[in-house]
Amino acid sequence: IRTLIFEGPTRLLRRLHVHVSFARTGEGSNPHQDAHDVAVIVLDGTVETTSGRVEAPGIIFHPAGRTHFVRSVGVQPARYIAIEFLQRN
Repeated sequence: IRTLIFEGPTRLLRRLHVHVSFARTGEGSNPHQDAHDVAVIVLDGTVETTSGRVEAPGIIFHPAGRTHFVRSVGVQPARYIAIEFLQRN
């Protein structure tokens, strides 16, 4: 489940996208690449990503062009904020 927090321009970006996601064990994104940087802040639970497991509280950074995913793997559901730096000025 995704809930949009913000999407629009900032002082330094033409477009920033921020959403919070809730994922039950086994749920998440499939491996993919983005043309932009993505930061993920893990608020609750445990997620698995290309760099391993991250428990809350934790931060993950996926640079543009790198294959990545986020999947809930803990006993409790995961809740995380994704920040996508879509268009730089």
